[in-house]
Amino acid sequence: MKLIGVGDNVLDHYMDQDLMYPGGNAVNVAVYARKLGVETAYLGSVGKDEPGRWLTQALTKEGVDVSRVKELEWKTNICHVALVEGDRTFVGSDGGASDELFLSEADFAYISEFDLVHSSIYSRLEDQLEDLSKASQRLTFDFSNDSTASYREKVLPWLTAAFFSGSDLSEEELEGLFLECRQAGVELCLVTRGSQGAILEYKGTKYYQGITPTEVVDTLGAGDGFIAALLVALYDQKLDPQTSMKKASEFAAKVCSDYGAFGQAMSY
Repeated sequence: MKLIGVGDNVLDHYMDQDLMYPGGNAVNVAVYARKLGVETAYLGSVGKDEPGRWLTQALTKEGVDVSRVKELEWKTNICHVALVEGDRTFVGSDGGASDELFLSEADFAYISEFDLVHSSIYSRLEDQLEDLSKASQRLTFDFSNDSTASYREKVLPWLTAAFFSGSDLSEEELEGLFLECRQAGVELCLVTRGSQGAILEYKGTKYYQGITPTEVVDTLGAGDGFIAALLVALYDQKLDPQTSMKKASEFAAKVCSDYGAFGQAMSY
């Protein structure tokens, strides 16, 4: 299987350390899938600045193809993060090049070479999502915890898989999300719930997975790690859904054992 992350990137500024770590949903999933043995690439836009160069170099070191990354006359996006007892708290962000990505016909042709395409709500590609879906064999999408019903109604019909963060959702709200996904024809719907584990609905059947105990250093990137490992287990390794959920939980726990999504810090 070949996987490409399309869209958001950021440098996460850890304010207590005065260091910045490469990240972003599309970036992290590409990196984690590569760590799990899948051929991956990333397509997005960075600024013509030192943070942008650092981010692309970090991806290259991880074995992710960055040949289609665009350099724009903007600053690279930075997100300011406080850490409270190992939990990430986002306290502000500086927009930039990642928000200005526009996909060309050549980009869509390149994307069509991949078995799976992953993007996110933070990639701001809603107006290009139909074309992205048509270029994708499978399109997966992370809604995080920021989507509205009207937004989901617009996006879900183009997807193979949808991912949500939902530790604060009631049972009724959870069922509502699964229903929306089913009605839109989405094959896979996953809700990660922090310490409560995760719930997967795959082809109409639900699967539950608790957390894997670990010594938590930093939770940033854990959700992306779960997503990447689940996709690799299901679509590349062809494992059954419950085994795939277990592997995803185990990999997410490993992500929590170090600072940043995948290390490689630079000074702020």
